[in-house]
Amino acid sequence: MDRFDLILNNRLPKRLLLSALLSITVGAVIAWFLSAYCADQIMTEQIRRMFAVLGDGSFTKLPTEAAISKGSEAAAQYGISADMSPRMMQGWDTIRLQLFFMILLVVIVSVLLLLSAAMHGALRECMLMEQIRTSCLAIASMKAKRSPTVSDPHQSIERLNESINAIADRLQHLDDTAKKDKQFLVEFLTDFSHQLKTGLAVIRLNTDLLEEPSMLTSQQHSQLTEELSVQLDQMELLVRSSLKLAKLNADAVSYQMASADLSKTCEAAVQSVAAMLRQKQIALTFTPLSIPLSHDAIWLREAVENLMTNAAEHADCTAMKLWLYEDPVLVKIVVEDNGKGIPQSEIPTIFERFHKKSNSNTMDSVGIGLSISKKIVEGHGGHILVYSDLQKGTSFEIIFMKSSRSVTLA
Repeated sequence: MDRFDLILNNRLPKRLLLSALLSITVGAVIAWFLSAYCADQIMTEQIRRMFAVLGDGSFTKLPTEAAISKGSEAAAQYGISADMSPRMMQGWDTIRLQLFFMILLVVIVSVLLLLSAAMHGALRECMLMEQIRTSCLAIASMKAKRSPTVSDPHQSIERLNESINAIADRLQHLDDTAKKDKQFLVEFLTDFSHQLKTGLAVIRLNTDLLEEPSMLTSQQHSQLTEELSVQLDQMELLVRSSLKLAKLNADAVSYQMASADLSKTCEAAVQSVAAMLRQKQIALTFTPLSIPLSHDAIWLREAVENLMTNAAEHADCTAMKLWLYEDPVLVKIVVEDNGKGIPQSEIPTIFERFHKKSNSNTMDSVGIGLSISKKIVEGHGGHILVYSDLQKGTSFEIIFMKSSRSVTLA
């Protein structure tokens, strides 16, 4: 957009032109009356000089009151009074017009200079605003990420541009977040549907077989029914765990933080998995230690419980330890097992959803527990570390730094 278009399409230049015309008009009116006043003063002084010349007969001397008084008495003989109006003098109109045009010329030149400076500044600001408008359209159409830097001597437009860039950065962050959420949803639904298809295939096959009871023995019928029950339980666990993980990834969980004994929370996790550990003949050693921690007891208990369940289902261990640790810097919850361990190549991916260890030989889990634990611990301001040696065992450590908002010192 050129300067002419800016003048036509913006109110500010038009208002400046209108203000200039109004100023010249007002100046002309003032100049008209001021020129009359100045002409009166000039002609009055000429009358005084004329009376002074009549009084002392000298054109070179400055007029004195005595000479003016004497001249007035002499002029009175001819009917000329000292109180006569200066506008009656010959040449008053000419002097007034000359003064009027001089004053008006000064007013016009002054207004034009001010108008030129104001118009230059206004057009510059309009061009900057047009530049910012173009940048905003580019940002809105995702053709640009930020508005180019502008230089404004008054800094108002520069601050406006900085604010627009702040909004643009926020929109870019939201766009990136939306893309990540979309990608997560696509991957999550793909993994979820894959997991679901396996169970549905078994259920469909067993259902088809059960529809022909005459071809099955009572033992086969019981076995198929048991498999159906197991698969339904597995699908129910899959759905519940997937929904829970989706809520955690969407930051839709509101943790009810309260100061409580960490040992009590871990003891509740132990009680939840005790029956499973007895069934798998895994010996558990729990070493309680009273540690005050601001946390959501229900969610953190589930995180610890998932770590223990994961070890029981995938580690092929015969013993497990759960113990707590505290020092001036940090608080730890440690889950150890004496199982086969995790290959180093798999450790970076074990917290991914639907991940299962390559040496796992059980179908009792859905591969989401570790992902849920990681999200819960991070939601409490903590971290999970993994240490593992093949054929020696694995150690999961939940760590809360004392500076973290989740820890309350006694």
